[in-house]
Amino acid sequence: ETHVVIAVNEVRLGAEALRNPRINKVFVLYEFLPEFCTDADQRTHSLPKEERLLTYNFTRAFKVDNRDNREARFKVSQMIRSTKEEEALIPLCLVSDVAQGEDDFFEFGFCEIDLMQIVEDRRDMVAKPIDMMDRNGNVVATVTVTVLAVQALQSILRDP
Repeated sequence: ETHVVIAVNEVRLGAEALRNPRINKVFVLYEFLPEFCTDADQRTHSLPKEERLLTYNFTRAFKVDNRDNREARFKVSQMIRSTKEEEALIPLCLVSDVAQGEDDFFEFGFCEIDLMQIVEDRRDMVAKPIDMMDRNGNVVATVTVTVLAVQALQSILRDP
């Protein structure tokens, strides 16, 4: 009841991502309670695009207990009690590290984790594959994630 755990297990790149020369070293970036953690807590390490399957095994636990982490708990409460469905979404982004001569990262895949789906299903999301889309809606990869949150979310929903 005191933690939300997010794990990025692996990414399976699609053929287009494998062929794209702008994609070299790949990491996964997500945004969950950014005001309560460091950037490093929301970003996997980079892996070279040598194979289709990139194994990260990246796990972070976010404390949302009522005693020491009330502000984070309140933020999660706002997310899952909001009338705007998008508030309960955790965005994920596939990013390629900067190539030599480039200034910026190349973001090439996007998806979302829906915390309300976990609440409604009354079960954690374990090793769930989620398609990642490019900006045109084409599948460019599949990320496998685990989100252990059902007990924490149910506890938060019982708060007054």
